[in-house]
Amino acid sequence: MTSSYDNSNSKELTVQCPSNYFVTGGGVDIVSDTPEDVVLAMQESYPASDFAWHARVVRTCDCSCDYYDWQVTVWALCVQDP
Repeated sequence: MTSSYDNSNSKELTVQCPSNYFVTGGGVDIVSDTPEDVVLAMQESYPASDFAWHARVVRTCDCSCDYYDWQVTVWALCVQDP
C-alpha cells in the first residue's frame, strides 16, 4: 500500500493480509524528491494484528526550509494459514 505523494508532515498506513493468511513481517520504503532526506524518519513499523502490518513516518524538523514531496510504501509479509 502506498501513500499519497505530497509534502505532509506525517504518513501512517496499515496493510492487511489476504483472507486465510497471517502476517510474519513487514516493512517500509520512503521515497522523497530529495535524495538522503534527513528530515524524514520511520517512527513505527510493527504488526498491527495477526493479519496486518502498520507503519508511521514523520518529518523530524520544523525548519524554514522548503518541504519536498514524499511518499511511503508499507508492505506485509503474509503466509497462508496451514
